Amino acid sequence: MDKENSRGSSSGDDRIDRGLDLLRHMQIDSLTLSEIVDRIEMISSDPAITRSILEQATTHGILSRENGSIRKGVHHPGATAEPTVEQRTGEYQCRRCGSSLKKGYFLVLDSGEMGPFGPTCVTYLTGRDDYWDIIFLSPSH
Repeated sequence: MDKENSRGSSSGDDRIDRGLDLLRHMQIDSLTLSEIVDRIEMISSDPAITRSILEQATTHGILSRENGSIRKGVHHPGATAEPTVEQRTGEYQCRRCGSSLKKGYFLVLDSGEMGPFGPTCVTYLTGRDDYWDIIFLSPSH
């Protein structure tokens, strides 16, 4: 079953846009194919959608294959320096690991938001090692 965003289900094109958006905003220089697919599976577990996201990411210069690994495009237009993460208090379950959460973290992308995630999983998804440098916005701001 495909993942849904926190606002409802997504069509194939929405999932592709969201996947490309996620890859654009990742702060990781190089990953293996399985690491990239693991992140894409937060959006869709459909192999055709995953393949389409990977193909379009390569075509648009978001990713490039190099010596068995996948590198992030260095100067891709539209990529922001940091992903925006919104923190919300409530009763949540992490979409990646299933942990119960009192605070949920939502990755806000141009194509929609993804979440909730726990702090470790949102850090993993975005590729940020320096967790405290992620921009956190309160929903009241």
